[in-house]
Amino acid sequence: MAGLEEAISGSQTTLSDVVGRLDGLEADYGEITQATKSVIRKFQKGFKEDLCFLTQELRNLRTFVEHELRAIRAEVDEIRTKWASHRNSPTVAYGATSSTSTLSAIQVPKPATCNGTRNAMEVENFLFGLEQYFEAKGINPIHTWEDFKKELKKQFSPTNAEKEARGRLRRLKQSRSISDYVKEFTTLTHEIEDMSDKDQLFFFMDGLKDWARVELERRNVQDIGTAIAATESLADYSRPKERNDNHKEGRDKLKDSDHKDKGHSKSLDGDNRRDTQGGKPEKIKPKSPCFICNGPHWVRDCPKRKMLNAMVTQLEETKAMEGQASMGSIQ
Repeated sequence: MAGLEEAISGSQTTLSDVVGRLDGLEADYGEITQATKSVIRKFQKGFKEDLCFLTQELRNLRTFVEHELRAIRAEVDEIRTKWASHRNSPTVAYGATSSTSTLSAIQVPKPATCNGTRNAMEVENFLFGLEQYFEAKGINPIHTWEDFKKELKKQFSPTNAEKEARGRLRRLKQSRSISDYVKEFTTLTHEIEDMSDKDQLFFFMDGLKDWARVELERRNVQDIGTAIAATESLADYSRPKERNDNHKEGRDKLKDSDHKDKGHSKSLDGDNRRDTQGGKPEKIKPKSPCFICNGPHWVRDCPKRKMLNAMVTQLEETKAMEGQASMGSIQ
């Protein structure tokens, strides 16, 4: 019993110590809680003050930026108004005379010409000179390709060029070779701006000769580019006739020269016979060499004469056979 009482008293003592410690922990927890709440209150108060300060700064910055933007917009509008009035002013209009333009009355030296040298510095100097000249003369710069074409045509193209080109195109017919017809047709169409591809194809085929037009219709061409390419690939039947005429003229000249040589030989034979009465006959040489081989003899005595006649005959037969074959393929 005595041991049990001692154990119980020891447990009570331990329990009292634990209770005391718990009371101390509760007191410490209360102090920590109070300190934490105090720190949080201070931080919250400082954060609110900083947030209010930043908000005010942002508002001030926004007000400043809006004010500056309004000022810049007003300056831009003023500059645009001045530029529009300056651009539309007759003192800087293109082609203004000296009586209405102050800038054009100034004697401005013309810029140096570009000689085509492939040099970056030369090109930059040429462009810089042009810009300075245009600015000094008050000439409005050309900003687009359409403006450039308009001004170029205004200065160098006749006023009725398109009308004349349409009239010539309507009357255009193939009277010579195909290449000449294509060249003249393309030249006329380049002078007409708003001509459709369908109209170009119609006028092109309408001006061709019958055999060429029939061949294009057989190939069923649908655009002007294909029609021109197909026409240029056709054989030109106007040229073989010229070649045959040239060969005929060559044969006629050859025959005439033979007759002349024969007549001349007869007269020479008579002269030789007359010369034989007085002594030994002399062989007379022609004044000009043979036109076949450039030899010092008459054409009738040329050893290559028979060869030339055979070549001419063979060439004529070949051309005639080729012409018949081509006509057969077209049919």
